[in-house]
Amino acid sequence: MTLKNLSQCMEHAQRDHFTSFGGFTRDYRKYREEGWMLQFMTINNFIEEYQGFIGEGCEYLTTLDKQNDTSYEVYLLVDTSETVKHTMNSDMRKKYRKCGKERRLRLDQKYNYESNIFNRIHGFIIVQHAPGLSNDKTLAINVICSSNYTPIKGIGKYMMNSIINFSKSVGYKNIVLEVGSDVIEYYEEESEEEEEEEEEEESEEEMSEDEYTDAESDDYEIDVEQIAADVSDMIADELWKKSVRHRNNVPYYSFGSVYVCSILEAILTNDKQKDPLPDIVKDEENGYGGYYYHKSKRASKQLIEYYQSFGFKEDPSVHKILKCFSELPFPSFRLQLQ
Repeated sequence: MTLKNLSQCMEHAQRDHFTSFGGFTRDYRKYREEGWMLQFMTINNFIEEYQGFIGEGCEYLTTLDKQNDTSYEVYLLVDTSETVKHTMNSDMRKKYRKCGKERRLRLDQKYNYESNIFNRIHGFIIVQHAPGLSNDKTLAINVICSSNYTPIKGIGKYMMNSIINFSKSVGYKNIVLEVGSDVIEYYEEESEEEEEEEEEEESEEEMSEDEYTDAESDDYEIDVEQIAADVSDMIADELWKKSVRHRNNVPYYSFGSVYVCSILEAILTNDKQKDPLPDIVKDEENGYGGYYYHKSKRASKQLIEYYQSFGFKEDPSVHKILKCFSELPFPSFRLQLQ
């Protein structure tokens, strides 16, 4: 029940001025004058609210049991304003007016609410209840990210403050996270996925005509599963694009869209199957504290300092003993809630 209680607190944050973004921002007058109305939504509620703008088939997802019994949840910080139309700042609006048609279309996909409903998302948090071998009083922050295209300052800090304060209020004792980076490649994960896809294709080719007939007899169930997969892939790609950052004018991402897609699909289909525990590597090169660990830590220095400002402290046991995340040796942190 702890995660469900947390979701209620997050979605009700807007109702109280002191827990809303309006109560958090330093410039409340500007926030109100601009017309912003930021509030947290779970992924299921976002799809239900904006199903007509996301894509065909979403109505089938919203008719399913909306109960999320998985260990995951995705909180989106959404602008629900009816007057705001885009996320462009003044400089970007000037460029938009001067550029050509093709350039405008590309900018609309990144900033305009009507062209892309996902532009209403200014930040998001992906959490997991009791990850790995941890207990029911532990919450993992798998991803926390403000949109690269939001003009509103303080999104990341507000989301972190909210998840810390509400987690504490509903009974969590620990929050854990790992600081990912793009310096450790995901080749093994991708190759395994490709192998699974090839095996699925081969199995489909080997199906007899009778088996196809049996499968087609249950069209509704098959369609819903495919819709959930397609919607998950679409949303994961949008969230991944919003997470882009630049290092020396080179874009980089701290997580993969495939990872987010798997979590979204589990939530949308209410798949309660537990994730397998990672096989922790202990050698000097690939293990925690090894070459790639230090390489990742150096690349994430600024982000690590940011998390430390909230009270997070590095704790190798989160990775090595509790196995809260993957086998990749990213620096792991814990925040003990008093």
